[in-house]
Amino acid sequence: MIIPLKNVREKDISLVGSKAVNLAKLMKLGYRVPRGFCVSTIFYQDFIESTGLKKAISSELARRDIKNMRWEELWDASLRIRNLFNTVPFPQDLCCKLKKEFFNWQGIPVAVRSSAPGEDGTSISFAGLHESFIDVVGIERFIEAVRLVWSSLWSDGALLYRQELNLHTDTSSMGVVIQEMIRGEFSGVAFSKNPTNEKNEIVIEVVEGLNQKLMDGDVNPYRYIIEKTTGKMIDTSEGDYPSRQLLTEDKLTLLRKTIENLEDELGYPLDLEWTF
Repeated sequence: MIIPLKNVREKDISLVGSKAVNLAKLMKLGYRVPRGFCVSTIFYQDFIESTGLKKAISSELARRDIKNMRWEELWDASLRIRNLFNTVPFPQDLCCKLKKEFFNWQGIPVAVRSSAPGEDGTSISFAGLHESFIDVVGIERFIEAVRLVWSSLWSDGALLYRQELNLHTDTSSMGVVIQEMIRGEFSGVAFSKNPTNEKNEIVIEVVEGLNQKLMDGDVNPYRYIIEKTTGKMIDTSEGDYPSRQLLTEDKLTLLRKTIENLEDELGYPLDLEWTF
């Protein structure tokens, strides 16, 4: 039920989710990925079955066909399910297993990240719909963060999105990735294809400090748009960093080559979270 991130294989996607499989793939390709481990979907299933949550969720969603629910009804159902998740006692045996795994991480800040199966496919993206938590220190906070990640599977936004995609809500599950926090001076996202116009351009967005500010939309990043074939700078946007260059030319070149190499190795356009 607990799998070291370095041991995750592509066939484990139903156990640990897309994010964990992709991170493990990067590790195997030789890229620098923060160490960590995965709490599998089996652990999640044991939690909802041993606490009675599985029956409670089925009962909640059986009140009315989810396809016929108004948004207000969906929001109410989501709120009731998440309240159950957040208040039900954590089974002692499962709690002990998590504590045993986390024992060697005492005092080390970690990121506790959602990794639902099918979350990050080429045609499906749950980006921003499931919770992740950073700077989690201590066993009790860790266990609570895992519970909150599981609970986010049942947010109104996640329910609505699965309904729109005709995904089976009753078989939804959640893996969790735990990784050591890396305190970068600069962080951001790099896109191997321009997401706004699908042009053959690399887009690099940068913020100071941790990436959370960018993911949450709290900061407008410094943005670089680079022609992929020549490496020529096409455009820049300063965002919330006027008259400043956040990245040196060497760092920009390293990011550009990394995202190009990854696209070649994986065979499809992608976006990459990074930190220096």
